[in-house]
This record gives sequence, structure tokens and C-alpha cells, in this order.
Amino acid sequence: MLRGDDADARKEAEASVAKAGKDEPAHAALLALLQGDARDLSQCLDAELKAHNKRFKKQASEPLGAVCFPALTVARIAIDRGMKVEEDPYLPVRLLPNYAAWLS
Repeated sequence: MLRGDDADARKEAEASVAKAGKDEPAHAALLALLQGDARDLSQCLDAELKAHNKRFKKQASEPLGAVCFPALTVARIAIDRGMKVEEDPYLPVRLLPNYAAWLS
């Protein structure tokens, strides 16, 4: 993942989570992804999507509110690794280029 080295990527993700704190679900989702923990990944993505929804309901006209890009980025990598990611109004996984390959 990070220059093709999962161990280094896991260390970077752990440092990111430690710095950001557990209250940042996008960081925790990345760590869950690197640990191969599908259940935790799903929970972290769900938490990130709920936080995104809360942030952007206050700013309904904000164009960046239509998609949760941090979650979409993690979803892209998760699908590449064969992990299941649930679609959400803010997480249009069907738009990802690797989505069709994941279905087959």
C-alpha cells in the first residue's frame, strides 16, 4: 500500500490514528483496512459517513458534501483488497473504477 509495504503502511496508519485520535473515523478506517478487519472497517466507515452527514446537513449547498471523499478513498483500497464495502448516499462505490471487477 505504502510503496508496496504493508508493514510500513500499518505503522503510518497507527501513527495517524494516534495523532488524530479515535474520534477521527476515517483514520481508524484506514487502520482497520490495513489490519484486514472487515467488521471494524465497516463500523469506522459508518461512523465517518454519519459525521459527514452531520457536517454537511448544515451546509446543504456545499458541493463537496455530496460525496464523503475520505471514506471513498478507503473504500477504493478496500475493494482492491477484496473487502466488502456497503454503498451509501455519501459513498457511491459504484462509481469506483474497481467496483465492477470486485463484483465478479
